[in-house]
Amino acid sequence: MQSPPTTQQHHFNPRSGMTLPTTQPRPRATHPGDSSRSPVVTAGNAGAGAPSRAAGKASGASATGGAGATRGAEPLLEVRGLKMHFPVREGLFLRASRSNRAVDGLDLALASGETLGLVGESGCGKSTLGKCIVRLYRPTAGEIIFQGSDLAHASGAALKAQRRHLQMIFQDPVESLNSRHTVGDIVAEPLAIHGLGDAAWRQAKVRELLDRVGLPANAATRFPFEFSGGQRQRIGIARAIALGPRLIVCDEPVSALDVSIQSQVLNLLLELQRDMQLSYLFIAHNLAVVKHVSDRIAIMYLGKIVELAEADEIYRRPRHPYTRALISAIPEPDPLRKKQRIVLQGDVPSPIDPPSGCAFHPRCPHATDRCKIEAPALRETSLAGGAHAPKGTRQNYGNSEGENDNGSSRAAPAAPPPPAARHQVACHYDL
Repeated sequence: MQSPPTTQQHHFNPRSGMTLPTTQPRPRATHPGDSSRSPVVTAGNAGAGAPSRAAGKASGASATGGAGATRGAEPLLEVRGLKMHFPVREGLFLRASRSNRAVDGLDLALASGETLGLVGESGCGKSTLGKCIVRLYRPTAGEIIFQGSDLAHASGAALKAQRRHLQMIFQDPVESLNSRHTVGDIVAEPLAIHGLGDAAWRQAKVRELLDRVGLPANAATRFPFEFSGGQRQRIGIARAIALGPRLIVCDEPVSALDVSIQSQVLNLLLELQRDMQLSYLFIAHNLAVVKHVSDRIAIMYLGKIVELAEADEIYRRPRHPYTRALISAIPEPDPLRKKQRIVLQGDVPSPIDPPSGCAFHPRCPHATDRCKIEAPALRETSLAGGAHAPKGTRQNYGNSEGENDNGSSRAAPAAPPPPAARHQVACHYDL
């Protein structure tokens, strides 16, 4: 059984190797404080590559406690000082003498209707953060403020009531579905847990949800192993939206799928967001996918956020050395266009024994003695850049004077973005 074709037109993105939509651009999240929005520019009129973000977009953001919190309204989700430490039991008596600091003092905020992309290497704590937010894990410390309630310390009926508005799409569509249950039972389970409707109503609701994600009604009587990977992920999406949530944590929802199927699933997620006014925390490895679906992007390293900015801004002007290395690793399909690759030295430190000071300093080409002893806080950076960089460490990124990678002359520097476009980085210097 094949996944049904999408009704949208598509174009092939050579940078990401994916087929992406060119019609019905995704709705931009309405950030509190914005009075107007510029029209979204699609790939059809912006040239090759992923669809462009709105020109001159201003977020109107200002810190209210968490990274990226917005001015004028309370964010839908706000994470404050979140820690998730797993005890490491060693020795004859299996005593927990050390901890695996998967998430170690993390702050972020998410507005209603917004998509926040979360990027980082394997093992940096992205999935652990997502599971803490939906309370599959009880955090070691910190607060998870969702709709005004602290989920970190909630339990029982209070936690169950909030979970109706907070769901998760898992990375593996095989392991996340019970192979002994029919698809109808899987999708109806959230409805039964929360006591919604009788059996007949739930069956009708299941058929409606399956139709919403592009599956036939007779799929309800079949088992997960009878479907392809893309169809199984659609089943997981149907289960996630069954209760009408406000926030969905997408834990690498397309990483296990073929490229052609990834596009269909991404289109589905964007359509659901538009129709249901959903907010997404979108966790992924593919930087092109994250840029395509996200309003803002957070870069995570060893349990902490090291950079957070608007999607276009973080690709155009990466400020943290780790972010620059990640973006430089994106393959360049044009053989005539040379690209400077930043190769980091060494391996990712162990979260059981993290480095002192800045966790990135053992691999950072710009590290100073201060970086080894003092951990930088997430702060707003100078958008002009370079004013406080250590001598000899400033580099040119994006449009700047000099030559392009292919040797041609470069245009004059572009004007800096408006002050309203917040760009936060956990670094002692503006590189």
